[in-house]
Amino acid sequence: MKFYYIKISKILDKPHNKLSTENNGKSPRKIQVEFDSNNLIYDDIDGYGYTGYDGYDGYTSQVNKLVLFGKNELGEDIQDEVYINKNGSYIFENKLFSSVEKIEGYLNIKDIYEEPCVLSIKEVSPMTKRDSDHGKVAYIYGESNGTFIVSSGE
Repeated sequence: MKFYYIKISKILDKPHNKLSTENNGKSPRKIQVEFDSNNLIYDDIDGYGYTGYDGYDGYTSQVNKLVLFGKNELGEDIQDEVYINKNGSYIFENKLFSSVEKIEGYLNIKDIYEEPCVLSIKEVSPMTKRDSDHGKVAYIYGESNGTFIVSSGE
């Protein structure tokens, strides 16, 4: 089976659709990614990457993974990775992010002329819950005529 091992990279330094990539409350958050692809090759044994002869140059592939880059509550650069073995949600468990700057992927795909995958990045917890002891969270004071009254809370 012929396959391609590719690297995808998307810099997230500019707000997309007028949404911020910064956490203004400075409360570090756990991040998850929704992953969907009909173009990925999975290993029959562990599901993470094709490890057989590729029929092209004789080399075997690497695991399918995503790497998220950002900053923690102290402004230090951090990164975390998840291994992809199917379509679905994956949580970056090892780090808490105050901002997200870039996502990279290393994927074994079948067809270079088709899109490799579709990604959606979001916070795991609602904005009213803390993932750490640092920073502020949103506090909902009430609702009036379909409008929520929101402020920051400790």
